[in-house]
Amino acid sequence: MLALFSPVLIWNADHGWASFAFQGARAGAAKFRPFAPVATLAGEALFVLPWIWAPMMVAAVAALRREPGAWRGWLLCCLGAPPIVAFALISAWSSQRVLFHWAAPGYLMLFPLLGALIVRLLDQGSVATRRLLGGTALFVALTLAVLSAGVRFDWLHPVVALVAPRADPMAEAVDWRSLRTELDARGLLRRPGTVLASANWRDGGKIAYGLGGDVPMICLNLDARQFGIVRPVSGFVGRDVVLLVVDHADRAEAAFSPLFDALEPLPPVAIRYDGRVLKNVAVFLGHRLRAWPPGG
Repeated sequence: MLALFSPVLIWNADHGWASFAFQGARAGAAKFRPFAPVATLAGEALFVLPWIWAPMMVAAVAALRREPGAWRGWLLCCLGAPPIVAFALISAWSSQRVLFHWAAPGYLMLFPLLGALIVRLLDQGSVATRRLLGGTALFVALTLAVLSAGVRFDWLHPVVALVAPRADPMAEAVDWRSLRTELDARGLLRRPGTVLASANWRDGGKIAYGLGGDVPMICLNLDARQFGIVRPVSGFVGRDVVLLVVDHADRAEAAFSPLFDALEPLPPVAIRYDGRVLKNVAVFLGHRLRAWPPGG
């Protein structure tokens, strides 16, 4: 177990134990919610699919009830249980909302146990198991086909507009490559020493991927996640920065002006898909980034 986990320890030792500090902060206490673990496990079951989650738990319990000499099943349970149990327990007091997919690595470890259970049931001639497998395969295939076709041809837009009129989920489902076309047409990507910045790590990742990674991207946020490790803002102090703000553009100038000698508003650019504008992105040219972190 230690050998499997050693790369995590080595990386963290070289990066200030960033993973442990980040995950540990999620366990910060707020108030006790005794039923939150039940809700967390129910949400995870919904993500996995309830008719898959239930037999998976049966298979895991059966593996633990065998003698420790049946080490393969014990190993999978020992690898899978920590994230599932830990996040369920932490949700009882955490100051942050525990997201259901956080426990996904644990469930991944339990799929072989579920597979072995299915094989045994099929060998016993279980018709119900065979039908459930076929129905699950059909359900997943149809769901993926509908969603994929909806994204590719944008024919779900009228339905989505009725359900979520203020936020278009299509903006999260497609790449933001249209930004590159508009920014390049205005010469913003050809400026010598161009540095792009985002207001948060989520938008920064989408923007950087859409632009192809040719221009350095930093995140002007104390919670910079991967950007804080790969490309710390402190390394760009004194540089001009093209700031792209996806949401809450009306607050951007007041929020980011103190970080620069001057913050110049530029015409916005649009995230487009199939000729339709998904989001408008505010653009600012920050002249000479000051010390980072703010006030430092």
